[in-house]
Amino acid sequence: MEVDGVWYKWLEPVDVKSSALPPNKELDNIAVIPDNKWRSATTALTASPGKHKFRFAVVAQRETSIRGANIRAVSNPIEVEFLPPARQPGAPSGPESSAVWFSGHVVDEATGEIITSFLLQNGVLDPRKSADVIWSDGPLSEPNFIGGRWSRNPEPGGFWGSQGLIDGTQMAWARIVASGYLNQPVTPEPVAGYADVKDLTVWMKRGGEMTGVVLDHSGQPAAGARVLLIDVPKLAVRDDAIGWWFASGGPQFQNGAATTDAAGRFALRGDIKAAKEIVVVSADSRMVWAVTNAGLTNDLKIALPEPATIIVRYDRPGDEPEARLSFRLLSEEMNDDFRNAIKMVGGFYSNVANHGQIVLSNLTPGVYNFGRLKNLSLGNSTNNPDTNAGRAAGRIRGVSYEQRTIIVRPGEVKHVDLVRDAGFTISGQVTGLDATGALGAFVYVRPAGETNDSRTFFAEASGCAWTRLPVAGTARFKRSR
Repeated sequence: MEVDGVWYKWLEPVDVKSSALPPNKELDNIAVIPDNKWRSATTALTASPGKHKFRFAVVAQRETSIRGANIRAVSNPIEVEFLPPARQPGAPSGPESSAVWFSGHVVDEATGEIITSFLLQNGVLDPRKSADVIWSDGPLSEPNFIGGRWSRNPEPGGFWGSQGLIDGTQMAWARIVASGYLNQPVTPEPVAGYADVKDLTVWMKRGGEMTGVVLDHSGQPAAGARVLLIDVPKLAVRDDAIGWWFASGGPQFQNGAATTDAAGRFALRGDIKAAKEIVVVSADSRMVWAVTNAGLTNDLKIALPEPATIIVRYDRPGDEPEARLSFRLLSEEMNDDFRNAIKMVGGFYSNVANHGQIVLSNLTPGVYNFGRLKNLSLGNSTNNPDTNAGRAAGRIRGVSYEQRTIIVRPGEVKHVDLVRDAGFTISGQVTGLDATGALGAFVYVRPAGETNDSRTFFAEASGCAWTRLPVAGTARFKRSR
């Protein structure tokens, strides 16, 4: 999509649908949402108030009988005017909406240098509910602002811009969060009504220092562990990274953080007074722990609990040579410090060979959701892309099945058996798909008498036929087109 001469690309998942376009036929009534999920080479789209020129482009494939490259069709230009929410006709009754736009630079107060690595956090003051500003439980990027959304992330050169939508009784605010600095609001006070606050310079003060040591349950140093100060946004943890998560891009974290040395010692700088919890993540990310920030800044001692162990044995004649496993620690089942500071994203993943076992050690004691993973693909990527089998090659569905809940206490070893020494193999064919136009079918098998709970499923996929679904006992089938 082109907006005011700049082309933007849609980066979110799409449901691709195709249809024939006869000669002299127009493609009209194209519905497009101009939000910040459209991105140019340098920035996200911002639907700021005013008049804007739009064009839209689609790719058309020629029929297989006609030679030639694909066609890029561009629409006629249209002019669209975005009005402040308070002026929009037909608005629902109740408090009028307002929009607040902030933009400016972030500067180190001590050196005068521009800071380019930072995050924006949005906030709102609602006098009807509280005298305190409510800061969002997450950084800028998604529509998590009360009554609306922020629209842009920091840009190169220390420039940033954000827009918030609020109702007529609320006031909008934002603050800068940067590693090693105190959190700093962008204006002295929250802003009410419709406002465009430009050319701000936010001076960042260096934060205080915290030193300490992290020890394991036996009193030995925990080397290579990450120690992080947590304020309002919760820390997201998965097996390959930790940080604050965005809808696109990778993990980012902006607050006090440090890595322990060989003696388990750490030193970090940040907004220590604002931090409510301190989180420790082991070097392998399997041990995650949170403690209350009691305000100590020197020689803080953090003791980790005794780790748990899960051993998975996989032995199923005729099944796949390797099983993909997932373990997700359930944050909501942990203590208050953990729930307030951490959210587990995704999980920890491991592979185990058939007729073998895997030992997962140094795990946080707690409640885990365990499951087996499989990616189902309807087609074959080697097939002609103009055939159903070729088009189906991109239709991949990730399935988590054979799920169960595992509780492991400190020091406990829990065994999980994916073992079957009896059963039979199912093979067959799904008929009637050609008449429906479907590209294929996903086939699920579950034990007889079970509900539609997908946690009990076994799964397979094919264009029209399936083979080798080893199951035990009596089974029922579920088909998903």
